[in-house]
Amino acid sequence: MQYRKSSVVVMVVLCLLSKQWTYAHVADSNPEPLKLGNLALPASQQPGPLFGFGQNIIDKHDFLFYNFFDALLGDNKTFIDIAPGLLYGLRDDLSLYLEVPIAPIFRLGDRRSSGLEDILVQLEYAPYSHNSQKANKQITTVTSIYLPTGSIRKFPPTGADSPSFFLGLTANYLATDWYCYVSPGGIITTEHNNTKAGSQFLYQAGFGRNIAYKTDRWILTWIVEMSGNYTQKRKIDGVVNPHTGGNVILLGPSLWFSTPRFLMQAGVAGVPYQNLFGTQFSNKIYWALNCAWKF
Repeated sequence: MQYRKSSVVVMVVLCLLSKQWTYAHVADSNPEPLKLGNLALPASQQPGPLFGFGQNIIDKHDFLFYNFFDALLGDNKTFIDIAPGLLYGLRDDLSLYLEVPIAPIFRLGDRRSSGLEDILVQLEYAPYSHNSQKANKQITTVTSIYLPTGSIRKFPPTGADSPSFFLGLTANYLATDWYCYVSPGGIITTEHNNTKAGSQFLYQAGFGRNIAYKTDRWILTWIVEMSGNYTQKRKIDGVVNPHTGGNVILLGPSLWFSTPRFLMQAGVAGVPYQNLFGTQFSNKIYWALNCAWKF
């Protein structure tokens, strides 16, 4: 009888140890990320691109209000945008973004225009995401539609006068210290009344490093980005305008700062390369500022 009792005790102890080992093994296979550097805050507040598209995967039910400002300046050229937007996490791997861009002033030479631009509705999905204690790796697909709320007949144009569709891919690596990404994509325009804005191909990349942080309090990171844009020529009333389109590359730094409820990113980019078709005013410098509030 004593032997049987001892056997039962031994079996119970072995079972408990086995369960504890199993739990520890599962935890080790999917460890919680360390709240250090770029990972010191939740996903919605972690560093991302300023000049690039996408990388807006956030936690389910997270909700952010954005306000994006940018200005492209050049010889006899001024393009200024204000673009408020809403970002919502439909799932942990799927987000919805709505943006309503407004042009306070578009100027080319002596010609000026302003008004509502094409509204953007965007879905971003992460088919691959791998998290470890010190780094997150993610691939996302970005699909968007631009609603024809602007006008191609204004000069400079504020829209395409017909729906446009965007498809892109992002791949990013975010570690406690370092951040990098690449993102190719394209905007396919459609024709309406024999008028068509030029389709675009985007090619972007960037890298950065954490400067300082305080766990659960704030993140400060610098990022350098390259943003390329190849645009086809525009057609109006069946006539192709030879003085539209071209290939432009922007290159410059930005500074990211975020807290649990607020983020701000500001940057400036030069134009190391541009090949504009026909005769066009050249680009000189690009400024951008992005602010967001989490609710």
